Amino acid sequence: MKILYILIITILMLFFCSIQGYAQPKECPVLSELDKTSLKDKKGVIKALNTLIPKTYGTGIDDFPDIYTKWD
Repeated sequence: MKILYILIITILMLFFCSIQGYAQPKECPVLSELDKTSLKDKKGVIKALNTLIPKTYGTGIDDFPDIYTKWD
């Protein structure tokens, strides 16, 4: 009988106690806290973005495989 109660509680927790996660921050960053960049930093910024964008957004979805390969 205890196993049945544990099973019911576990199933209820799985379906009704979900945790929300966000891929993006809830608020925009404060501009004064961001690092300043210049044209001299262009290569480093592009290299960082080429690393961060696929990690953050993935490499695409089935219907749009190249969705995040082009950006400004």
